[in-house]
Amino acid sequence: MGFYFYPMKYWLISFVLITIIGLPSCSEDTKQVIKTGFKLYQSDSLGIKMQYPASFAPVPNLNQNVPIAFYEIRPDSINYLMLPNVLVNVQPIPPVNVSFNEYMQASRTQLTILMQNRYPDFTIYGVDSLNINNVPVGVFQYDTPKDDSTSFTSKMYIALQKNRAVQFNCTTPKADFARYEAVFAEIINTIKLKN
Repeated sequence: MGFYFYPMKYWLISFVLITIIGLPSCSEDTKQVIKTGFKLYQSDSLGIKMQYPASFAPVPNLNQNVPIAFYEIRPDSINYLMLPNVLVNVQPIPPVNVSFNEYMQASRTQLTILMQNRYPDFTIYGVDSLNINNVPVGVFQYDTPKDDSTSFTSKMYIALQKNRAVQFNCTTPKADFARYEAVFAEIINTIKLKN
């Protein structure tokens, strides 16, 4: 009896110590809790993990610039382009010494030049910045009128990392934007980016 008791005692102590020491070293990513009413999207190739509302659907490879998009699901809609959406774009950044503020200013200037070619009154507003999971994120908004008189509001979030910028463009028809702004903020706050 004594022979079996001591090895069992040491085994139990070893197990408890390994558990106590080993658990804190688990990756923070494995502990991510999925919000109620949300689903998890993860792409190792894009280095993105994020949650999106269950009422949205992921659309991979929307076009050559948008490797993943999320559109609200509405069975009665015939035009998915009119639905609330989040478009994700990952842009490599060459190894140059550009500050976060300089990069954000260049992004807004580039968009303004591109859009004012079609919409002379185009302006960017709501310029801000925040930090999501230790990554600086630039934020700004803009409105885009369509030829058929429907206007859209977009809120752009640009996460700047060492060698890339990840853009999350959250868009709805302008009349619906106030209803979806908090949903977009919830999505953005769940993002985890691989360095």
